[in-house]
Amino acid sequence: MPRGQAVAERVARSLGISERTLHRHLSESGSSFQEVLDQFRIEESERLLLQGKLDLATIALALVSPTKPRGTDSFDDFAT
Repeated sequence: MPRGQAVAERVARSLGISERTLHRHLSESGSSFQEVLDQFRIEESERLLLQGKLDLATIALALVSPTKPRGTDSFDDFAT
């Protein structure tokens, strides 16, 4: 996922629904956009690590949140 693409508005637009509808559907299923995004990042980082073509720093930079200040988005967030 290219940096900047992980924005709920863009995801909703690509699905042909409003951002509000996206959030409502996720809430009705017991989830949130941030939870889905975090899970994607975990699974994608694991997949990329197993491929062995990229180093950890490259993977981390590719999956960092464009909406959070650098240094606040880490795997520690996923462990809590």
